[in-house]
Amino acid sequence: MSWCLAFANLKILYLPPFPTISMEEAIQKAQSSRQQRIDQLSHLLEHLPQALPSPEPSPYPFAPYSVDVDFLERYGDESSALNATLEHTFGFKSRTTGDGVVPIIERGAGICGVADVLEDHLVRDPRNMILDKWIKDITAGTKKVYAVHQV
Repeated sequence: MSWCLAFANLKILYLPPFPTISMEEAIQKAQSSRQQRIDQLSHLLEHLPQALPSPEPSPYPFAPYSVDVDFLERYGDESSALNATLEHTFGFKSRTTGDGVVPIIERGAGICGVADVLEDHLVRDPRNMILDKWIKDITAGTKKVYAVHQV
């Protein structure tokens, strides 16, 4: 069989073009998805198991939250200062060592405030993927708490 006949016998699969959306539509979809994840995180944090302690004052600095002046001076912007606060609070290596899950060791207003703080900063800095990753990481930490306490 000649090469031309073999080529002619191939069936061509037609794939419709990928739907295209504008950058604005893509950003809106991403923000909608992000808002759902923030809402889920907020719900999980507000209903952490009663077995976790709820000390006052809380070691979690998120309710009320104010930017750490030293971190702001060192890193130059509020989102980076918040990232440093999150690393300092949850442990810099918590996402890269052990099981990679951020530890949630207490319940109460201090930890619940983190969802609002992240939401506020992501509204002002919507393309900050580092803070977006914190939503996922803290959510994973809360889910681990529920699993450990069989709730």
